[in-house]
This record gives sequence, C-alpha cells and structure tokens, in this order.
Amino acid sequence: MITQIIKPYPNAEKATYQLGDKPRNFIISAVCWHELGAKLKCVQIEDTIAANIKISNYIDNQLVTRYFFIFIIVQPDNHLHDNRWQKGFSIKKNTLYNNLHLDYHQFEKANESEALTMQAEAYLAGILQIPTLRGMKKVAFDNQQFYQDCKTLFENVGWIAKK
Repeated sequence: MITQIIKPYPNAEKATYQLGDKPRNFIISAVCWHELGAKLKCVQIEDTIAANIKISNYIDNQLVTRYFFIFIIVQPDNHLHDNRWQKGFSIKKNTLYNNLHLDYHQFEKANESEALTMQAEAYLAGILQIPTLRGMKKVAFDNQQFYQDCKTLFENVGWIAKK
C-alpha cells in the first residue's frame, strides 16, 4: 500500500521517481478531465506491475531502467495535449516514455471495472508500440515477452478477460 506521494528526486538530473527511498521502475500517470479522475487506477496498476515484474528481465544491459507511461483522456476537441508528451527512449535518463489516448466518452460512460479494463488494454497496446518509439532501434528490449507477462498478470488479477 502506498503511503507517500511519488515525487521526483530532489536532484532533477537523476530524472527518476521514488516512493520514499525506493526508485520506481514503472511509473504510470494520466492527463485527464477532473471528472474522470476517480476512475483512474494508475497507482493500482503501477503497484501491481512493480510487485510482479522486473524491467531488467527484458533487456540484456541496464540501458532501460524505467518505463514511464501516461494515459491521456481528454475531450475530443482538446488539442493542447496532442504533441506535449514525448514518446521514445532517453539514454540520458535510461527511461522509456510512452503515452496513449483513451476515448474520452467511452471512459466517461464506463463503470470502474470497465475503466480499469480500458487502462490495462491501453497499457498493453503501449507495450506493442515500444519498438517503433524514437531511440529504440538500437535497444534490445524484449517487448513481446514484456507484453505477454503483463497480459498474463492482467488476466490473473481479472482486469482483462483470459483469451
């Protein structure tokens, strides 16, 4: 259970996030309308992944040490966030950045369980994008195994249906 707010290290050059003194390897955040905030389960998803999956299992070296994913759930006529969030690999920060838009109206109509399923499915879709992200051509990251492990985890906790 998280008892502290995840915050940047005081030394901004480290460009990592922590919970207390523990660095986080999986960071999930969101940009959304305030009305939808209660349906977001970023911390729940992040904690579940962090407790069951190690990012070091998917790369031969320590080139990627963090995966930062952002759900973007804004009204269709809002274009302020179209190009604001970077996607790609930062070798300086050893961080892989990704984001994915979720349909605002569909998310708004969803109950909490459906909203969690939408987030889990979007996270999986984001994993499939990893090889196409800026800077990833020279990085040997096993996104297929990462995808399969996250998919199995999400099925086991009941966020997505087993197929």
